[in-house]
Amino acid sequence: MFCVTPAQAKLYDPSLDWQVLESLNFSVIFPRESPVHTSFEYQQIAIHVAEIAEETYHQITPYFDEPFKENHKIAIILEDFSDYVYGFASALPHRSIRINLTAPGFKSFDTKFENWLKILITHEYTHLAHFDMTRKGTTFLRFFLGQIIAPNALQPMWAIEGLAIYNESKWSTGGRAKDSRYDMYLRSDFLENQPKNLELLAGSYLTSWPGGNLPYIYGQSIIHYIVQKYGEDKLIDISEIFSAYPFLGMNWAIKKALGINQDRLYENWQDEQYESYQHQAEEVYQFSELTQSEQLTKHQYWVDDPLWLSRPDSNTASLLYKVSNTELYPTIREYDPDSKDENILINRTSGHGTSYTLSPDKKYLLYTKLSKYQQYYQYHDLFLYQLENGKQIRVSEGMRIKDPSCHPHHSQNKVIAVLNDAGNNNLVLFSIEQKFLDNFNKKTVSQIESNSSKTGLISFENITYLTDFSDGTQISQPVWSPSGNQIAFSLWQNGYQDIYIIELDKNNQIQSTKTITRDKFTDISPNWSPDGQYLFFSSDRSGIFNLYAYNVENEQLFRLTNVLTGAFEPAISPDGEELAFIQYHSSGYELHLSRTEELLWESSDIHHDTGDGSLFVEKQRTVPCIKDRPLSQTTDYSPWDSIVPTYWTPYFAFTSNDLYLGFSSLAQDYLKFYNLPFKMAWGIMNPSLYYDIQFINYAHKPVFSFSWQGETLLEDRQINNFFDPEFTNSRFQAKINFPREGYTSQQDSARYFNENISLGFQNDLYSFKVEDNDNTDSFFRKINSLVLRYSYNDTESYQSSISPETGSSFSLSYQHANKILGSDLTFSKILFDGRKYFPLSGQNQVMALRLVVGATSKSLNEKEQFHLGGNINNTKLNSINNSSFPLRGFSSFSFNGKNLFCSSLEYRFPIKTVEEKVGFDWASIFLERISGSLFLDAGHAWKKSLIVSIIK
Repeated sequence: MFCVTPAQAKLYDPSLDWQVLESLNFSVIFPRESPVHTSFEYQQIAIHVAEIAEETYHQITPYFDEPFKENHKIAIILEDFSDYVYGFASALPHRSIRINLTAPGFKSFDTKFENWLKILITHEYTHLAHFDMTRKGTTFLRFFLGQIIAPNALQPMWAIEGLAIYNESKWSTGGRAKDSRYDMYLRSDFLENQPKNLELLAGSYLTSWPGGNLPYIYGQSIIHYIVQKYGEDKLIDISEIFSAYPFLGMNWAIKKALGINQDRLYENWQDEQYESYQHQAEEVYQFSELTQSEQLTKHQYWVDDPLWLSRPDSNTASLLYKVSNTELYPTIREYDPDSKDENILINRTSGHGTSYTLSPDKKYLLYTKLSKYQQYYQYHDLFLYQLENGKQIRVSEGMRIKDPSCHPHHSQNKVIAVLNDAGNNNLVLFSIEQKFLDNFNKKTVSQIESNSSKTGLISFENITYLTDFSDGTQISQPVWSPSGNQIAFSLWQNGYQDIYIIELDKNNQIQSTKTITRDKFTDISPNWSPDGQYLFFSSDRSGIFNLYAYNVENEQLFRLTNVLTGAFEPAISPDGEELAFIQYHSSGYELHLSRTEELLWESSDIHHDTGDGSLFVEKQRTVPCIKDRPLSQTTDYSPWDSIVPTYWTPYFAFTSNDLYLGFSSLAQDYLKFYNLPFKMAWGIMNPSLYYDIQFINYAHKPVFSFSWQGETLLEDRQINNFFDPEFTNSRFQAKINFPREGYTSQQDSARYFNENISLGFQNDLYSFKVEDNDNTDSFFRKINSLVLRYSYNDTESYQSSISPETGSSFSLSYQHANKILGSDLTFSKILFDGRKYFPLSGQNQVMALRLVVGATSKSLNEKEQFHLGGNINNTKLNSINNSSFPLRGFSSFSFNGKNLFCSSLEYRFPIKTVEEKVGFDWASIFLERISGSLFLDAGHAWKKSLIVSIIK
């Protein structure tokens, strides 16, 4: 996995014209054109990716042996549907790599690479080759069970990701093994004497800092240590041994390969890190005393984007900044340095590595939020927030625009920003008309809500492109000079991350370009002094990220800070006397404040490696050609080429009267347009055949699906009368789904919601018994019915949540069976299931309310009635097909009847975050946290009619 944010199951837009480019070992799947910029075509990117993939295949494969199925190609799916940074490799159901074409930024990791696609493909293919390795018994199992047998996938996460990072760094010019930011994370842990325990590195489930990134940070360093100490061949030895005997564990494999166990290896690695970072600390102390500053926040996660705000009605300036932690969605907050108070200004933002800007009159905040666009996309768009009353309106939709900066002069009415498209960034210019602002001020929140977001102020038709890059150039954080005649920004191109200044002419075209830095150091986050004399920025040119100031007039560079960890994102106060910045700690990024006059102001040299002012000259993209790797012509994507099962998973289940043994699998095409999960099992005690077959068609709207689940009794172990109700209990459903999603409002408190309406036909075939006068008679029944269901969900939960924390969800199901449909009975049945969550003042504490009400129009047999009792943990909304509902304190099926009422009021609270391994090396679990709940349940199921007239 190569990602910055958690990923969700991906649905691909079936309306796009999907193409396939074949090479010897890969099938590159891509959309012909962009869903936003219809003029952009992806074929050249697909060719570039195929060439890199083939080169990577021949570099890495010899270390892991040839794939188990040499003639089975690997799919690479090119996505341009999100402004998140991610890449994934998966062996199930197909060996595939997902690549999102948004390039990683400097807040993700170091940008000292010439081609980020090479890093990503190398990383992900390493995973596939690593998981494809089998030995001895696992090779035998792979032959019968398919790709589900991937023994090295059971290795601890630090070993899996560490190996992939080692390869990405070995075979490219960059990679996280050479990363200043990753080095900072480790250095801070050891110098603050806070190294993580070994068991924390095994998975990606941590909620404490640095969360799921921990195995990457530590793993790459441990793997590098093994290579230096024992040799590169030992990496493969460990995986070969583990893949042959995965049940013996990683500790045994490491001891077999290296002669020491995993704990001793970790201790030796720690000793080396302590020694290395102590030497680095001594060099820092020798340079000067450490920079003294006041730490303003203690969020112990991620604080960034400081910005000074001088309100018109105040003589003092406050600080705005973004807080991203596990307790809430990212928020923009305001800190008053005088009162020391912190308040949440904007409740919900999203999208890592973006900035925001204040209007010249300090009445508005223009910020970027990562928002859903249509059904399949998640793009950056701009929102205008009124500081006085908290009103908000969306001013762009589906534009992939970020990092706005308002011109300092109100009369100019200009905003500069960055536009993203297929991994290319460009500077754009647009205006926000005063007429629009006046109209926005007059509107109430309800009037704003009634306006369609599709009439946004900004569109592609009214922006001006200042640059026209198509070579993967990345631009970030442009900012106007106080005089308004210059724009500074950080730019990445061909491995260089540097600071530039441009000037515009009267026609809003670039008149001149000035290169401030042009070297292999990472120079980021430019910001002007109030008088425009200095340009502040952050750089790792000392080996550690520190703050610098560049005198624009005499071109002199000054180093401002000397820290052991890292200093970022300088923001000078309006009076020029204080400098706010972000400093890293072992617990995360925090906001700091220092007096400007107390900073170092140590003269520093600038060494330009290259740069002649020709950066903005358009360069034609060149695609490397690798000999003996022929590429075929593109063809239309067909899901039927890949919708075949690739694995078989053993299945077993226990019931009160039988033991089931069988298998399950999944047939799915690469883009998941068609899904066919199925399961079959044999009843051992009472010979029977259990089956569960589903089919979901996402290729068209509305979404169509069917399912068939049941069990057939077998006479003399032979399948006879398969469709005879005397031998079969089954349920068949065919449904049409109409999904919809969006936001509850345009305001900053808006929650994402999804809803679905489904209409389907259902056939139930089963037997039941009736006892009468000491006689037991068997009956067989067929119920054919129409089922209508509506569901809605706008709940929110966060990384550290123990349950949803706010919002509501509910479903309403209605079933009507009729003899006209071929049913043995005519009846109606209705069920409502609703949940409501109330956040409490305590951290992650929630009050949860649940209400379930159901009724049928006539008396049915016991099998068809509602059942109440027991502690059934059902987190999903119930449908009409549910018959059993929980009532804690009573045994299962304590109550049954044609009518149902049950409710629950529950107080949920966290007790302790543990994050420790519990047990022994050979039998242990990872205990993440402990939580508790206090609840009150009430309910009843009864047979007498109560609301028959309502549903007849």
